[in-house]
Amino acid sequence: MNPGALRRALDVITRSAVAATVALLRRVARRRLSARQYDALVDSLLPAVVRARQQAAQLARQMYGRERRRHGVAGSAPNVAPPHYERAALDDALRRTVRPALVSAEPVLEEQLRAAGSAVARHVEMASRQQTVSLVRADKLALGWVRLLTGREDCAFCVLLASRKDLYGSAASAQFDADGEKYHDGCDCIVFPVFSEESRPGKTQQKYLYNVYRKAAEAHPDTHPLNALRRVLNSDNPPDLRPGTVAA
Repeated sequence: MNPGALRRALDVITRSAVAATVALLRRVARRRLSARQYDALVDSLLPAVVRARQQAAQLARQMYGRERRRHGVAGSAPNVAPPHYERAALDDALRRTVRPALVSAEPVLEEQLRAAGSAVARHVEMASRQQTVSLVRADKLALGWVRLLTGREDCAFCVLLASRKDLYGSAASAQFDADGEKYHDGCDCIVFPVFSEESRPGKTQQKYLYNVYRKAAEAHPDTHPLNALRRVLNSDNPPDLRPGTVAA
């Protein structure tokens, strides 16, 4: 399973969870929910999100095993627990997107429904990312993992993280690993294991993105590199990021 295939398979899982979430939110959007009704809504939404996360984690395990076999790595992949998920995480996502309107007389806007769906999508895809990172950390024969852009939403922060040469999970990248595991709602980045530097996925894209980052920093030397990259990407003539993404 190459990175593009992983992205497509994740999209299928994510779309189902988002559709179920938004459909239920839309059904209650015309009401003014009490605190008890809101809690019941969270309970109703939770199973679909948990199920999708289980599917995303299973997809990551399948991908990891296939990559391991493809590279001729001896033995079996580590047996690691699937990532845990708390009801509070879903509650928090709804509280910052649609809850204010649901429990008041305000109308629920399409923008708020999209935001809730985007948050749920991140929660689902985090299961795949977290599972892969856990497998890499438990696998002494893995070199590390890479963060790859797939072209749906490439913000400056994601471009910066995907442009780093050192593999995440390696000794050289230890100081960056915490940043490498941060994702925003709508983020299209995927995590992919690396077992051979020669066949490292996304190597060409990483070099291209690093060049974009370097030129941005050089163009705005008095600005923090991340802000310099934001300025360049948001300019009237932004660089083409397509060569820096893996095909989805």
